Amino acid sequence: MIVLDTNVLVRYVTQDDPEQAGEASQLIETYDSVPNSMLIPNEVIIETVWVLESAYKRARIEIQTFLHQMAQVESFTFQDDNLVREAIQAFGATPLDMADILLAFLARKNKANLVTFDKELRDTFPQYTATPTEAIRLAESQEERGTTS
Repeated sequence: MIVLDTNVLVRYVTQDDPEQAGEASQLIETYDSVPNSMLIPNEVIIETVWVLESAYKRARIEIQTFLHQMAQVESFTFQDDNLVREAIQAFGATPLDMADILLAFLARKNKANLVTFDKELRDTFPQYTATPTEAIRLAESQEERGTTS
C-alpha cells in the first residue's frame, strides 16, 4: 500500500504540470488494479478540496464529481472510509467546507459534540455540534449528576 499526498492528487486531476501529472497518472494507473492499494488520509482530502477551490477555482460540483469518482475506484481507500464517503455526499448537499463536514461526522462517530462558533456548521449539523457555552453547561450538568463523557 502507498499513501498519496495532496500534490499527487492535484497533479492528477488538474494535469497542470505535464511532467508531474504524467508521473502521478502513471503511479495511479500502476496501482489501479490492486484493491485498497492507495490510502488517502483525511487531511489529504481536506487539502485537495481546498487547493482545487482556492488555487484552481474549480467549481464545487466539479470537485464533488472528482471525489465521487475516486470513491468508486477499488484501489483508493480512505483513512476512515465510510466517514469520508458520507462526507463526499454531504459536500454536494451543503455549502460547508470539507473540513467542517468531516469534523461533524467524526464527532457523530465518537458520540461527541464538535464545539464551534461556526453558526452555519451548527445550523447544518445541530445534533453533532455545540457552542462553547453549551459544552460548558453539558460538562457542569454531567458533573452534578456524577457522570462524564
